[in-house]
Amino acid sequence: MRRRVGNLVAWRFYLCRWPNGDFSIVNARTRDEAIELLDVWENAEQVFLTRIADCMVDFRLGDDVRIELAGMGESTEEGIMKTCAEFNDGSFAAFKRDGGKRETPQRLCW
Repeated sequence: MRRRVGNLVAWRFYLCRWPNGDFSIVNARTRDEAIELLDVWENAEQVFLTRIADCMVDFRLGDDVRIELAGMGESTEEGIMKTCAEFNDGSFAAFKRDGGKRETPQRLCW
């Protein structure tokens, strides 16, 4: 859903934390709509689902003509790490302690 904030349009994003540790982000008007959209991948009715304030991602076209995640906005990544850390036994605290210099995958492809 888009709502106007001054001249800007604000979007509502939901973060879904799947039981296997993966997460998805979806744009939806309501929690119920987010669950319905996420059902494309898996039943989302019993998963952890929360609104997130920021969602800024950057994509690029890879050499193999696949979409790759180039990066995320700092507040987006920190919000995801903080939200998901509840399931990771303090991994966000470790992330903050090492200044964000943790091992990350070099590419994520679709």
